Amino acid sequence: MTRALPRRTAVVVLGIALLSAGQVGCARTVEAPLTLDECVVGAWLASDHACMCAVGATMECGQDDCVESTALLLTEDGRALEIGVRRLELQRRFSAISGRVSPLQYSQWAIDGMGQLVITRGDGSEFAAAVSCDASTFIRLETLFGRASTPLEAALFAAWDAEEWADRPW
Repeated sequence: MTRALPRRTAVVVLGIALLSAGQVGCARTVEAPLTLDECVVGAWLASDHACMCAVGATMECGQDDCVESTALLLTEDGRALEIGVRRLELQRRFSAISGRVSPLQYSQWAIDGMGQLVITRGDGSEFAAAVSCDASTFIRLETLFGRASTPLEAALFAAWDAEEWADRPW
Protein backbone atom coordinates (compact mmCIF):
# COMPACT_ATOMS: atom_id res chain seq x y z
CA MET A 1 0.00 0.00 0.00
CA THR A 2 1.34 3.44 -0.87
CA ARG A 3 0.84 6.31 1.56
CA ALA A 4 0.56 9.98 0.70
CA LEU A 5 3.38 12.07 2.09
CA PRO A 6 2.49 14.01 5.22
CA ARG A 7 1.81 17.69 4.51
CA ARG A 8 5.10 18.81 6.11
CA THR A 9 7.04 16.48 3.80
CA ALA A 10 5.14 17.63 0.71
CA VAL A 11 6.17 21.27 1.33
CA VAL A 12 9.84 20.27 1.56
CA VAL A 13 9.54 18.20 -1.63
CA LEU A 14 7.91 21.16 -3.42
CA GLY A 15 10.72 23.45 -2.27
CA ILE A 16 13.38 21.03 -3.52
CA ALA A 17 11.55 20.67 -6.84
CA LEU A 18 11.49 24.46 -7.29
CA LEU A 19 15.20 24.73 -6.54
CA SER A 20 15.94 21.86 -8.92
CA ALA A 21 13.94 23.54 -11.67
CA GLY A 22 16.26 26.52 -11.59
CA GLN A 23 14.09 28.80 -9.49
CA VAL A 24 16.48 31.12 -7.68
CA GLY A 25 15.94 33.81 -5.15
CA CYS A 26 14.05 33.76 -1.93
CA ALA A 27 10.79 31.89 -1.80
CA ARG A 28 8.48 31.96 1.18
CA THR A 29 5.76 29.45 1.83
CA VAL A 30 2.86 30.52 3.96
CA GLU A 31 0.60 27.71 5.09
CA ALA A 32 -2.59 27.73 7.04
CA PRO A 33 -2.11 26.14 10.46
CA LEU A 34 -2.72 22.40 10.53
CA THR A 35 -5.99 21.21 11.95
CA LEU A 36 -5.75 18.72 14.81
CA ASP A 37 -6.69 15.80 12.56
CA GLU A 38 -3.93 16.83 10.10
CA CYS A 39 -1.35 17.34 12.84
CA VAL A 40 -1.71 13.94 14.48
CA VAL A 41 -1.02 11.98 11.28
CA GLY A 42 2.38 10.27 11.43
CA ALA A 43 4.51 8.10 13.69
CA TRP A 44 4.82 9.10 17.34
CA LEU A 45 7.03 7.63 20.08
CA ALA A 46 6.31 7.83 23.82
CA SER A 47 9.36 8.54 25.97
CA ASP A 48 12.18 6.04 25.60
CA HIS A 49 13.47 3.89 28.42
CA ALA A 50 16.07 1.13 28.70
CA CYS A 51 14.92 -2.19 27.26
CA MET A 52 13.24 -4.61 29.64
CA CYS A 53 13.72 -7.96 27.96
CA ALA A 54 12.33 -10.57 30.35
CA VAL A 55 9.32 -11.27 28.10
CA GLY A 56 9.21 -11.24 24.30
CA ALA A 57 12.96 -11.09 23.79
CA THR A 58 14.02 -9.58 20.48
CA MET A 59 17.39 -9.32 18.75
CA GLU A 60 17.84 -5.85 20.31
CA CYS A 61 17.97 -7.27 23.85
CA GLY A 62 21.35 -7.25 25.54
CA GLN A 63 22.70 -4.40 23.37
CA ASP A 64 23.99 -1.26 25.13
CA ASP A 65 21.94 1.11 22.96
CA CYS A 66 18.62 -0.77 23.20
CA VAL A 67 15.70 1.56 23.94
CA GLU A 68 12.05 0.68 24.26
CA SER A 69 9.00 2.84 23.66
CA THR A 70 5.40 2.79 22.57
CA ALA A 71 4.86 3.73 18.92
CA LEU A 72 1.55 5.25 17.85
CA LEU A 73 1.02 5.23 14.08
CA LEU A 74 -1.85 7.29 12.64
CA THR A 75 -2.55 7.38 8.90
CA GLU A 76 -4.36 10.01 6.84
CA ASP A 77 -7.07 7.46 5.99
CA GLY A 78 -7.94 6.91 9.66
CA ARG A 79 -6.03 3.73 10.49
CA ALA A 80 -4.25 3.49 13.83
CA LEU A 81 -1.74 1.13 15.37
CA GLU A 82 -0.20 1.28 18.84
CA ILE A 83 2.65 -1.12 19.50
CA GLY A 84 5.69 -1.49 21.73
CA VAL A 85 9.01 -1.34 19.88
CA ARG A 86 12.64 -1.90 20.79
CA ARG A 87 15.28 0.01 18.83
CA LEU A 88 19.02 -0.01 18.45
CA GLU A 89 20.04 3.60 17.85
CA LEU A 90 23.58 2.86 16.59
CA GLN A 91 22.65 -0.03 14.28
CA ARG A 92 19.36 1.65 13.30
CA ARG A 93 17.24 -1.49 13.67
CA PHE A 94 13.94 -2.15 15.47
CA SER A 95 11.47 -4.91 16.31
CA ALA A 96 8.00 -5.05 17.77
CA ILE A 97 8.28 -6.25 21.34
CA SER A 98 6.19 -9.33 20.63
CA GLY A 99 7.84 -9.82 17.22
CA ARG A 100 4.45 -9.54 15.53
CA VAL A 101 1.24 -7.56 15.81
CA SER A 102 -2.06 -9.00 16.98
CA PRO A 103 -5.17 -8.11 14.95
CA LEU A 104 -6.70 -6.36 17.98
CA GLN A 105 -3.92 -3.76 17.88
CA TYR A 106 -5.18 -2.54 14.50
CA SER A 107 -7.67 0.26 14.98
CA GLN A 108 -9.42 3.23 13.39
CA TRP A 109 -9.07 6.79 14.64
CA ALA A 110 -10.93 10.10 14.32
CA ILE A 111 -11.01 13.47 16.05
CA ASP A 112 -14.44 14.16 17.49
CA GLY A 113 -16.15 17.55 17.80
CA MET A 114 -14.61 18.09 21.25
CA GLY A 115 -11.00 17.69 20.08
CA GLN A 116 -10.66 14.17 21.41
CA LEU A 117 -8.84 11.38 19.65
CA VAL A 118 -11.28 8.48 19.43
CA ILE A 119 -9.69 5.09 18.73
CA THR A 120 -11.97 2.21 17.78
CA ARG A 121 -10.13 -1.06 18.25
CA GLY A 122 -10.54 -4.16 16.12
CA ASP A 123 -12.76 -5.74 18.78
CA GLY A 124 -15.17 -2.78 18.61
CA SER A 125 -14.14 -1.18 21.91
CA GLU A 126 -13.51 2.57 21.89
CA PHE A 127 -11.06 4.79 23.72
CA ALA A 128 -11.36 8.60 23.68
CA ALA A 129 -8.89 11.09 25.10
CA ALA A 130 -8.23 14.79 24.83
CA VAL A 131 -5.14 15.44 22.70
CA SER A 132 -2.96 18.33 21.64
CA CYS A 133 -0.42 18.40 18.85
CA ASP A 134 2.24 20.53 17.18
CA ALA A 135 4.95 19.75 14.64
CA SER A 136 7.11 17.79 17.09
CA THR A 137 4.95 16.75 20.05
CA PHE A 138 1.67 14.99 20.63
CA ILE A 139 0.02 14.73 24.05
CA ARG A 140 -2.68 12.17 24.82
CA LEU A 141 -3.94 12.35 28.39
CA GLU A 142 -0.66 12.73 30.29
CA THR A 143 1.52 10.83 27.80
CA LEU A 144 3.95 12.91 25.77
CA PHE A 145 4.87 11.52 22.35
CA GLY A 146 7.62 12.89 20.10
CA ARG A 147 7.41 12.68 16.33
CA ALA A 148 9.62 9.87 15.00
CA SER A 149 12.49 10.88 12.74
CA THR A 150 11.63 10.75 9.04
CA PRO A 151 13.66 7.53 8.41
CA LEU A 152 12.19 5.77 11.44
CA GLU A 153 8.66 6.91 10.55
CA ALA A 154 9.06 5.51 7.03
CA ALA A 155 10.43 2.23 8.41
CA LEU A 156 7.59 1.86 10.93
CA PHE A 157 4.97 2.37 8.22
CA ALA A 158 6.85 -0.04 5.91
CA ALA A 159 6.84 -2.69 8.68
CA TRP A 160 3.10 -2.17 9.08
CA ASP A 161 2.52 -2.52 5.32
CA ALA A 162 4.66 -5.67 5.16
CA GLU A 163 3.25 -7.02 8.45
CA GLU A 164 6.83 -7.88 9.36
CA TRP A 165 8.06 -6.46 12.66
CA ALA A 166 11.23 -8.41 13.54
CA ASP A 167 14.72 -6.94 13.04
CA ARG A 168 13.77 -4.10 10.67
CA PRO A 169 16.27 -1.48 9.41
CA TRP A 170 15.59 2.21 9.66
